[in-house]
Amino acid sequence: MIEVPQRPSLVEQVAGILRRGLHRGDWVDHLPGELLLTQQLKVSRPTLRAALEILQREGLIAVSQGLRRKIIARPKRTALHGDTKTVGVLAGLPFHALSSFSLYVINSLQEHLLPHGYRIQVFADPRLASARPERALEHFTRQARSDCWVLIGLTPSALEWFTRQEVPVVHAGSCEERFAVPCVEVDIRAVARHAVGVLLRHGHKRIGLLPGEWSFPPLEAGFREGLAIARVKNVQPVIIRPSGTRKQLQANLETAFRSPARPTALLVARPKHVLTIMTQFGQLGLRFPRDVSLISMAHQPFLDDVTPAVAHYTFRWAIYAKRLSHLTLQLAVRGAIPPRQHLIMPEFVEGETVARPRE
Repeated sequence: MIEVPQRPSLVEQVAGILRRGLHRGDWVDHLPGELLLTQQLKVSRPTLRAALEILQREGLIAVSQGLRRKIIARPKRTALHGDTKTVGVLAGLPFHALSSFSLYVINSLQEHLLPHGYRIQVFADPRLASARPERALEHFTRQARSDCWVLIGLTPSALEWFTRQEVPVVHAGSCEERFAVPCVEVDIRAVARHAVGVLLRHGHKRIGLLPGEWSFPPLEAGFREGLAIARVKNVQPVIIRPSGTRKQLQANLETAFRSPARPTALLVARPKHVLTIMTQFGQLGLRFPRDVSLISMAHQPFLDDVTPAVAHYTFRWAIYAKRLSHLTLQLAVRGAIPPRQHLIMPEFVEGETVARPRE
């Protein structure tokens, strides 16, 4: 017998009844029609449709021929009665050091998941982003029995641990295919290709790339692809290898730009390094864009106060957060989703740091 809901929180109760029916296997391929369901549940058609929309957003049903709702997934047990109803968030920095974007993502997850009965539990700890994060990961995942986890700013070592443990997880950032983890990330490979094209169109042939603290294969691949696609002769790419400290970064930059064949343009992966570069280049007597053109491949609000205005790539935070929240909800309800990359292409903002090189 199908249940009859009580009146408080009617839409959510109807959605819960339907979830339990899906879990029990009350219906095989499709839900019954709206008329029959409204009669069985003793609710109005608008109330029923609102509940069906919740199940559709959770990835359990989809509209097929006509208005029939096709069953495409069964909810897992913990999503039925509120046994857990928790999504854990792991961040690799302490709370006071999290970026504005990371805080925005966490807040957006709360806003999107709360109406579905899920609470967010955040663990922000630098041990999670260390070279050996296994003990910290085991500690936090045991402390909070979550339906799934969202990772922010964690290292490949952490992704490898989650892959071995087969824990349901979504990564807010880049991940290699070998980890088989769903992730939402900026299409940095496409950004690198586009940025190289911008500099080549301005006539630059000695282009430097500063990847950041560690080597990032998609970034370097996009950089080289951009050079290959353009088919410009006598181009000299220079990759300034990753550095762990500010002093190492400054030493590597000075070596590259003291060379007779110094780059005339520079692509910088991390906005925080833009400040270091602009300060150091002033000490070296180099000016933007007269002596060096510069493009930041990401953006942080502090760059808005830099003079000259830095050419950079930016994307809409709301689009990113909505995509991540949707995948997280699917994973929490279903227990597994395809481990694919969800790429978001940023927009290029021209700024004032790109010009033709001096002869």
